[in-house]
Amino acid sequence: MLKKFNEIKERYDKYRDSFLKQGKLPIRSTAKGFWGYSICEEVFEIFNRINLQDYSHFLDLGSGDGRVVMIASLFTKATGVEADRTLVKKSRQISQELSSSAEFIHGDFFDHELSKYDILYSFPDTSLHFGLKDKLEKELNGKLILVGPQIFPVPLKKHEEFFINGTKIGIYSKSNYSKEVNKLNK
Repeated sequence: MLKKFNEIKERYDKYRDSFLKQGKLPIRSTAKGFWGYSICEEVFEIFNRINLQDYSHFLDLGSGDGRVVMIASLFTKATGVEADRTLVKKSRQISQELSSSAEFIHGDFFDHELSKYDILYSFPDTSLHFGLKDKLEKELNGKLILVGPQIFPVPLKKHEEFFINGTKIGIYSKSNYSKEVNKLNK
């Protein structure tokens, strides 16, 4: 696994460096938010720490350039959904180059059914808003990995919180209250 991880990291380092050689940062606004790259070593550490291999299907909400999904695919079945066509194209290109099983879907995760995944990942560019709150209350069937500042207005149960190089990581699931409300609404 470490060999494959290093191949992914090297390929994404090359992608990052292509921006830097042009005097640009590998970040930009998209139609649905802001894309910035994740640090591969930190993502790999998160997945090792939470034992991602114990989950059956991972989904990255707003998968950007695909690096998180590619790393997740070393542990389990992994999918990313991203609204930006250019980023999805780059994700698919790198996935194909590395013969990865990662899947990339072009679309808005608000239109994507979340209930078939047992672990979700989000590194939001802003605090999570109420549209996602409602979606998670209805469709979250496993855990949510939330990376970064966590101003989170959802009645979720926090299982764990830890820091990697100063970045906050929270692991959440539905609270019993949310589960009971969903049963009543069916």
